[in-house]
Amino acid sequence: MLLYPTISNEFLGSSAIVRAVVFAVAKTYEDDDLQVARSGRFAILRQRRTVHHIHDCLGAKYFRLTYRMSFNSFWNLHALLYPHIATASQELRSYRKVGGRVGGNYVLPPVPNGDITTSVRLACALRYFAGGSPYDIAPLYGVAISEVLFSVWAVVNAINTSNDFAISYPESLEEQRKIAMEFQNASTPGIPNCAGAIDALLIWTLKPSLKDANESGIGQKKFLCGRKNKFGLNCQAATEKSSSTLCFPPIIRGTAELPFDAHTLVLRRWIDDPSKSCLSSISQR
Repeated sequence: MLLYPTISNEFLGSSAIVRAVVFAVAKTYEDDDLQVARSGRFAILRQRRTVHHIHDCLGAKYFRLTYRMSFNSFWNLHALLYPHIATASQELRSYRKVGGRVGGNYVLPPVPNGDITTSVRLACALRYFAGGSPYDIAPLYGVAISEVLFSVWAVVNAINTSNDFAISYPESLEEQRKIAMEFQNASTPGIPNCAGAIDALLIWTLKPSLKDANESGIGQKKFLCGRKNKFGLNCQAATEKSSSTLCFPPIIRGTAELPFDAHTLVLRRWIDDPSKSCLSSISQR
């Protein structure tokens, strides 16, 4: 209980008055806290952890299970992506540097808990892709929950802008014939002119609104996969014998009668021009 020396004992004799005084003091402190909270935020002190620290805690076996790759593969991937992750992180930030004199000593305000390294951002994204929850990933590396999701999009944008991960079907006839020969040697009957294996994945979604369906130029029912009775998007890809992705056409609606929708088929222009492709047709199922 808070007592003030100027208040007499007789005044404090009434319990109702005592409760009123305590309530008034508590309300004053509460209002002061709200005023401070509205004027600025205080950073939550966190202890940053590195990927090396997590690897030492997990060990090589469980690190591979957690991130779906070995420790060495992680750093090989990081070597390819780290400049793109740094650039993507800067572009995603809503803050833009303004003011400051040209040639002056202006610097950005310091981060209270220290900068989040590109390796930690990559590790957060990989663990999220493997099914990890942001609520578990954030305290593991000593970052905010929002930074985990920020890292996911930074890594996605980094991959999309990196030429090392660009997916394109080879336009060279020699490369196409090489791929076809690998399939022919692997097949028992020796099927020729097979320059890619096609597979697809239905990404389940909610039923699109009538407005969204009209903007896409097709109706709502076109997003319904009758075989699985789910609304979704049809993600298709073509791979070579070694399972490396050769072609990744735009994601289309949930229904597709052909393995590749003829309107979005990237290989179509080579199939129609025999001088640019060793392929002769598309097999229908």
